[in-house]
Amino acid sequence: MAEKQREIEAKLSGSIESFRALERLEEIAGWRVVERHSVELRDAYWDTPDHRLGCTGRTLRVRAMDGAPVGELTYKGAPEDGGRTEENASAPAGSGPRDWERLTNTEAKQIVTALHEQGILAALRLDIVLLNPRRELVLRKGDSEEVLSLDEVRIESQPYLRRYVELELKHGSREEHDALTHALQERFHRRPIKTGKVHAARQWLERRPS
Repeated sequence: MAEKQREIEAKLSGSIESFRALERLEEIAGWRVVERHSVELRDAYWDTPDHRLGCTGRTLRVRAMDGAPVGELTYKGAPEDGGRTEENASAPAGSGPRDWERLTNTEAKQIVTALHEQGILAALRLDIVLLNPRRELVLRKGDSEEVLSLDEVRIESQPYLRRYVELELKHGSREEHDALTHALQERFHRRPIKTGKVHAARQWLERRPS
């Protein structure tokens, strides 16, 4: 079985003002902005009706980018030691468990097998869909690389909006990642966010009057 990737990221509070300031960023703490991208994300999250994945900090989603017909199936493990495992596989945008079982790529088979072994595959339901126009800044320092994302997260067909500044380590050390996160917090007066985007959206839906 292929070794699972390990995701190391930090989420900070976002605002229109901080987004504007970060858009102008050229350098911070020795890191240079070398690329800028924009992307439209549609993330369909799956869970059991009693949220057996979400209750343990795990997530399962199909991500569509810029309306492309082929998306990405992602299964993230529970947070551990400041990071978590991440498995990715190509999958049709808008697909579900029955579609995933028919996929032939090795990565998808591994995800489906893991869900089956946990006894949750048959119980999965579409839980929530998040829309996210994202602005990405690629930062480099020597051989190290981070992606700084400016996210405007909405719930599909709901009057919900949350802004996040997200920093994800691509190459480099955890110490460099933590130092850069601290520099962003201090310079742009951002506070760390511990609640995941999906969990925050679910909480909002639960509190909203029916």
